[in-house]
Amino acid sequence: MKLLKRKIIAVTLLCGMLAAPTPSFAYREYYENGLYMTECTYENDVPSYTLNYPITIHVDGKYIPSDVDPTIRDGRTMVPLRAAGEALGAQVSWDQGTQTATAIKGNRAVQFQLNSQIYYVNGKAQYTDVAPTIINNRTLLPLRVFAEALNANVFWDQSLYDVQIDTSETDVAAPNIPIDVPQKTANFIKKYYVQEDPNDPVVGSWRSQYTIHYDDPNITSQTVRYDSYKFITKTGENKYQTVEMEIENDAKYNVDCYLISRNDNTFYLNDDSFFIRGGMRVYSATLPREFPMGTAFYQVNADTMRCTAFYDAFGTPTPDKYNHLKSNPLIKF
Repeated sequence: MKLLKRKIIAVTLLCGMLAAPTPSFAYREYYENGLYMTECTYENDVPSYTLNYPITIHVDGKYIPSDVDPTIRDGRTMVPLRAAGEALGAQVSWDQGTQTATAIKGNRAVQFQLNSQIYYVNGKAQYTDVAPTIINNRTLLPLRVFAEALNANVFWDQSLYDVQIDTSETDVAAPNIPIDVPQKTANFIKKYYVQEDPNDPVVGSWRSQYTIHYDDPNITSQTVRYDSYKFITKTGENKYQTVEMEIENDAKYNVDCYLISRNDNTFYLNDDSFFIRGGMRVYSATLPREFPMGTAFYQVNADTMRCTAFYDAFGTPTPDKYNHLKSNPLIKF
């Protein structure tokens, strides 16, 4: 995928690329090289039975974080108004009394009322076939309406399940894809890659590779290779969103297991240290397992990130010998 400027003809804009993605498997159970696996995409931590992959949004090549996942409603891709609108430079407000969202950019003022198929652009009534809706206290709008109302060019990448919005601004640098990763991993990196910020050492994309040899004969394999990623975006004062991707390869079966989670509660402390608490599942293709919960503390030193402590959901510290990201720090890439 090239997250670059592109010319988009009107027929493409109004037709195929704005329609919802076509499911081919959604949730599934299967065997791979003799291992029983499950694959599932999650919407706001709830299993989705319509999406093959999570939907992401890029504006001028930049990943746009949101605390509510884009979704599908009545065959249309729905995007969070505030996250996408503010990324486009629009001022977004909400009137609780009238249940109306307003987005203002330049000489365009756009108003959408919750559950109404009528919206207004500079006072002129327009019609949408799918009305705005509320999910987790966030207003979501149909992508077609969003594109037309704010004069944005939009491209839907079916292979990545990615909404790419193009403005007159310069694109950010293309993702730095490691040459040693399979195509599936490369696609996820394209979806979540965050460019580094010279003014914030935490922001960026991080990776750690390591191999663990286990002595327990009861586990599936004695040797497991790990490829661990963190994509960190600043979302507020001392606050970040972290997308974590953990890939395990069981050497005995040579199967890649994926677990991707999104954490909106990443907080900067001081001295380039921060902590990540909890998290929500985004995608998994793995053996049936529980999703690990807890709080992890990290220290950043130049282009190196090390996990200094991890506490489970009950506040119990994890022994250092099981804290693999302490002995195998992440490197910015």
